[in-house]
Amino acid sequence: MSEKTEPFARLEDTKYGQMLITVQSSPEGPTVEYRLAERMNCEPRVRRGPWPDTEEGWAQARETMRVTDIPIAAEEMVRMTDQAIAQASEDQSSQAKDWSQLQKASPDIKTGVIEPDETGD
Repeated sequence: MSEKTEPFARLEDTKYGQMLITVQSSPEGPTVEYRLAERMNCEPRVRRGPWPDTEEGWAQARETMRVTDIPIAAEEMVRMTDQAIAQASEDQSSQAKDWSQLQKASPDIKTGVIEPDETGD
């Protein structure tokens, strides 16, 4: 008779798409990774751990995966992802505004790709 193996992954559909939770090995010890279906051209991932690389550490990682309330975890990941995307968009808009102001202050600044001179310097 074969030995019972412990589950190492869970996959569940949520209102935000599929969420995959896996127990993984890392150099520091076991981790739990949460992956949500693509959202706004990115694939959100969150990693918990590591736990000690011992039987007890692996048991703790598997238990964390087992007790995770996937719909709540997915909702929290969506909130964090949307917040990060909004912040990145705001930062990009701010950088574009700064660049525009710099160009107005220094109209001799040229845009485009900087090409190396013929000597390769």
